[in-house]
Amino acid sequence: MLTLIKSKTQIIIFIQSNKQFENTLKFLLLNENEIFGNYIKTLISNHCDECIEVKDFANLNFYYKNSSPDITLIDINLKNVNAFVLASNLKKKYPKAKIALLADYEDKTLQKKSDQIGVDAFIPKENIFEIYNRLKVIS
Repeated sequence: MLTLIKSKTQIIIFIQSNKQFENTLKFLLLNENEIFGNYIKTLISNHCDECIEVKDFANLNFYYKNSSPDITLIDINLKNVNAFVLASNLKKKYPKAKIALLADYEDKTLQKKSDQIGVDAFIPKENIFEIYNRLKVIS
């Protein structure tokens, strides 16, 4: 079942499947690129019960608190906020949060920075086909 809820500042998409798989996951995706967001949802939707996409970083805490995702995916290419600061703040507020940062390419400096703030996974978009397997490891 697919439910689309639109508002002026965000688009939230819930993708739900039947509970026929034992180890299903709930994802929260913060992403401003609609095409990439749709692609990510397509890659993980067969393996999850729910994928919530948030386009407005200001609402991330609200959706995290209310949806209790297993994994939060944050694209580092956000326009009005530093994704590392956002991930760090989320981790401080919710220490058990599992957070993965999505980057355009493999970068040792960005990887080190994500490790320093306690991010659970750093996933370059060039390895995006491996996303579900890499996320399953941290869940």
